Amino acid sequence: MRLRLLLPVLVVALSCALGAQDNDLLPDKPAHNPATPTITFQFEFSGANPSHYALSVDSTGRAAYTSSSPQDTNSSFANAGQPPAAGDLYATKFTLSQGTTQQVFDLAKRLKFFDGNFDYTKTRVANMGAKTLIYGDPTRHFETTFNYSQNPDATELARLFQNISTTLEFGLRLDHDMRHQKLALEDDMKQLQEAVGHNNAAEIVLLKPMLLKIVNDTSILHIARRRAQELLTSTTPQ
Repeated sequence: MRLRLLLPVLVVALSCALGAQDNDLLPDKPAHNPATPTITFQFEFSGANPSHYALSVDSTGRAAYTSSSPQDTNSSFANAGQPPAAGDLYATKFTLSQGTTQQVFDLAKRLKFFDGNFDYTKTRVANMGAKTLIYGDPTRHFETTFNYSQNPDATELARLFQNISTTLEFGLRLDHDMRHQKLALEDDMKQLQEAVGHNNAAEIVLLKPMLLKIVNDTSILHIARRRAQELLTSTTPQ
């Protein structure tokens, strides 16, 4: 059964002010007309890791994320002798930065809050996964699904959500390996650095508490701690 690990960074992100309000953020089944403008991204791609995930963010920056295990066992958990169970869910809540939240809503506005069809259908293209964008506020609800789009704003918004998912999945992996296989952290940190370097991860600041734990744990290989410090430095405003 897949480990249900709550990242320390995400625990920190939960405040008492959110406690009574966050039940309306359900990425897999977002409210049709939520009280606060909310944008949801859902991704489905059989065989990917994860094979399904969904992320919701409202206009205040409150966010929620869920992901499910792939149908196969090709994952870091399988390498630890703990393969995930297909369809098992990981769920967490956190807060996006003001800048990223603004970027999400600015792109949605340019896309008329998803009131339209953005899927490219002129010629056949490879399956890149079904991407669904959903917007809801007290009076409006729009959603659209595409595999590939020539609209640069749709592509950029989907990529941003995918990059946030990458960061959250890395956090889940780092938390697992900190607990069960510290020797794997060096490879984890190398892959995370590569993802950041290729602009394939976003909101790395969400991992700050986990990176600090790695830096300060002398039982972890020096090279992994050094990579963690480099990532921490990159998240600190100059």
